[in-house]
Amino acid sequence: PQDIRDLSHEFEASYEGIFTDKENMYSTPIDSLGFFTLRMPVENTQMLFCDWHRSHVEFLAEPGETYFLLKDFAEDKTLVMGRNVRLQNEWLANYTYYEKGNYQRLRELGGPMPYLAHCDSLKNVALSKFDALCKEHPTLSARTVNLLRNEIITSAGRSLMQGRFMAPNYTLPQEYIDYVTENYWNKVEGPYTALGNSYTTFIRDYSDHLFSHLPEPYELPSIYALKRANREGKIKLSDEDLVIVNKHTADYKIFKKDMEEAPDSLKQKVVDDFNNSEVVTKTNAIIFREGLIDAITPYLELYDNERLLTVTDSLGWNKTQQDIVLATRFYGLIDHDRMPLKPHILAFVDANIEHEAAKQAIHELNDKYEAIGKRSLSSDNLKSNDDVKDLSEGEQILSKIIEPYRGKLVLLDVWGTWCGPCKEALSHSQEEYERLKDYPIVYLYLANRSPEESWKNVIKEYNVTGDNVVHYNLPEAQQKAVENHLSVHSFPSYFLFDQQGNLLEGVNADPLDLDGLERLINRLTNK
Repeated sequence: PQDIRDLSHEFEASYEGIFTDKENMYSTPIDSLGFFTLRMPVENTQMLFCDWHRSHVEFLAEPGETYFLLKDFAEDKTLVMGRNVRLQNEWLANYTYYEKGNYQRLRELGGPMPYLAHCDSLKNVALSKFDALCKEHPTLSARTVNLLRNEIITSAGRSLMQGRFMAPNYTLPQEYIDYVTENYWNKVEGPYTALGNSYTTFIRDYSDHLFSHLPEPYELPSIYALKRANREGKIKLSDEDLVIVNKHTADYKIFKKDMEEAPDSLKQKVVDDFNNSEVVTKTNAIIFREGLIDAITPYLELYDNERLLTVTDSLGWNKTQQDIVLATRFYGLIDHDRMPLKPHILAFVDANIEHEAAKQAIHELNDKYEAIGKRSLSSDNLKSNDDVKDLSEGEQILSKIIEPYRGKLVLLDVWGTWCGPCKEALSHSQEEYERLKDYPIVYLYLANRSPEESWKNVIKEYNVTGDNVVHYNLPEAQQKAVENHLSVHSFPSYFLFDQQGNLLEGVNADPLDLDGLERLINRLTNK
């Protein structure tokens, strides 16, 4: 029908990459008769979210296959044709939306454990209806039965783990997590990609909570690193050193027990007594020997990941689950920092992730930022902090930075390399520059808490450069002073200064609203 066709003139298909936690979106035009052809890569048996603005089809695709997808809007039916489409058609014909727990009800229901019982009850109702469906349709394929059952368990598990957002201190009780582990996490079977974002959300929330609440280590990370570096020959501890280090481990166990038993009024004394003890003093002297800290730093940087592997082994995770969590962690680290991994961290990835697609995703992103880091960047775009090194007041710093651009409008962007929305906005920079090229404008960027390499890589990645583009990466205290002066409370934040260097109050200078920004600048410059 024409009204439905007009909802969108494209067919879209997307899925969340299970090793990257990133949405992969593909689209193709739909012709006047409603026909289209889309070719796209998929990871294994993949649940796709298709035509979301119009028909909301959840479609299972497999690598190397060609499908003919027919949507009958009059009958609200979907049919798939192809070489092997039994699973696809059985899924479309038999998938039922079962009631799921809403994590926002956790407090209303009385807390985590009542919410767990509520979600568990809904899951059991869904499984009972599913069993009835299987009896009604005894010829359903084993793949479809497995997929439908796993969808129920996964969706319920996702609801349970999202309960952490309403739990006190965002922390779920250990018996809650243990129950989820035994009755949901360890019950879900692959292929995990076929479960769509139900599984990617479940694994993200479950592993994030697990990682945030790992059991207390029996020894400090620095002691672990010392012992590991010594075992692997990176450092050489004497017999006397090892006696001290081992005593530290023994005393630390006693300290942890004392902390558990001490009343709140005495906890600080327990901490002070331990920190001032002879064994801690001697251990610190070992750690801070010349050159030793550099040798143990790689072990410190991998300590949490080593612990995560140990804990997940004890919980019965399979290797694919471990690979997914490790891959999304390291892929996310590169994406967040916009820097390649250090060599010893990349070596850890290769040694501990078995799935080739997972390693490939990490290496491809790592190679990308290796290449970006080698590209040159014009010094004309990166401004030295020397001109403002003696200033501490935000207004003075900003005035000094803007002073060279009197006679032009200055569009200020306060951003940070750690900020996803900031980087998304910067990716449209060249479009912005092209649209406003006929106006007397300078683009000024001030980076918040951004490491030097990461800062430069983002600028190079999105080509945030030009004759009228300047970047500052001020020391933290000066950046904070400027932000306080401008009352910056969110990132990115945009400000527009007139040709005399005056801040224009109450105007929308957001370049994502490029039409509105151009109208504003046109009015100010009488163009």
